[in-house]
Amino acid sequence: MIEMFPGVYVSERKLYTKALVHGRVYGEKIIKDGKEEYRQWNPFKSKYCAAL
Repeated sequence: MIEMFPGVYVSERKLYTKALVHGRVYGEKIIKDGKEEYRQWNPFKSKYCAAL
């Protein structure tokens, strides 16, 4: 996973953010990297993600 901006990561042309709370909240895709968990950032639900 490559950090594109502080707190925003890229993997396979998709954006992710580090999860502060483990587990799914809104049914988003979760990727685990060791002890860290990342949530896929949906551009249809987030204006910030759509802007990137």
